[in-house]
Amino acid sequence: MGGLLQRKRRYSSSSSVVLLPLFWAFFLAIFLERSVDIVSGLEYSKDKQASSLTLERIQKHLDKINKPAVMTIESPDGDIIDCIDKWKQPAFDHPLLKNHKLQLVPPEMPRVRRMKEEEVKGDKHTSSRKNEERVVISGRGAWQVWHQNRTRCPKGTVPIRRTTVDDVLRAKSLYDFGKKQPRMALARHTVSPDDVNAKGHEADGYQSTGCYNTLCPGFVQVDKEIVVGTAIAPVSTISGELYESNIFIWKDPKTENWWLGYGNNNAVGYWPSNLFTHLAANATLVEWGGEVFNSKPNGAHTSTQMGSGRFAQEGNGKASYFRNLGLVDSNNDINPPQSISTQADNSNCYNINLLNNNDDWGTHFYFGGPGFNPNCP
Repeated sequence: MGGLLQRKRRYSSSSSVVLLPLFWAFFLAIFLERSVDIVSGLEYSKDKQASSLTLERIQKHLDKINKPAVMTIESPDGDIIDCIDKWKQPAFDHPLLKNHKLQLVPPEMPRVRRMKEEEVKGDKHTSSRKNEERVVISGRGAWQVWHQNRTRCPKGTVPIRRTTVDDVLRAKSLYDFGKKQPRMALARHTVSPDDVNAKGHEADGYQSTGCYNTLCPGFVQVDKEIVVGTAIAPVSTISGELYESNIFIWKDPKTENWWLGYGNNNAVGYWPSNLFTHLAANATLVEWGGEVFNSKPNGAHTSTQMGSGRFAQEGNGKASYFRNLGLVDSNNDINPPQSISTQADNSNCYNINLLNNNDDWGTHFYFGGPGFNPNCP
């Protein structure tokens, strides 16, 4: 369930600047280590137990997706970052990428107005909005938790978060692990041929394909600074300092690969064009917004917060936001989106407020909410 803006961007950190022509899930979950004991053939973690047979199957799967590391880095939040030979990363397990030629040179980033030198000095600038200061997460600073120990992967490797048994045990089953759960279809203006039976998602509504981050092969990592699926730091605080970053997803006009960009100049990696059918040409729908999974624990709505946990109407300094929304065209230029509509599945749980200004925020919106509350039982 969530507050959605047609041409939706999926969001899970508290504040961000977003310019992208597609959907992508960049997850900021902090996974905590849990003690595990074996008792009478059952494994107990904080949330779940598993039989020895299940554990054997899980370990076999982990042995397949966790590649041998050249070096290992332990993050302060408990994540383990493995430095993997870039030619042996999980992406190349995909049958369509067996003979893939790695694109080592990142493409030109989409063209966007560059901040003036005095605006980005010290990675801080003040907007035209009164008494508001934002820190732009764009330089080579500590903007992921694992960076805090100041260790980086060596040349020729890429950083990938190690998947653990406990990660798998949090899923309903090994089959469901890492997969996005199908959700109720949104109202669409058009549906591509690939999406006819897909509830609005490319290409089969996550019934048999697709996954989060690098939990299945496909995404080719090239950057040594960003790990897909780990926590960003620092984060914004209510009525305090705000942190934001640029996020792009765009199609390289030369190679036709779909690239992920973070910050001003970080090309994180790409999805090779031959993995797609409809998207091999272009995207016909773009969405921004927030989404949570509501398993209705104990029969009540989940208390999982969206964004900062504050409703959209609380606005600047409290509610999460996306600003300067843009679409990348075939010339690699960023243009403001047109004809945007909004949708919230249950505005008593999470909502959205779309705004169009001509100041430095451009097309933007506030969104979020607390989930479970007296009006969202």
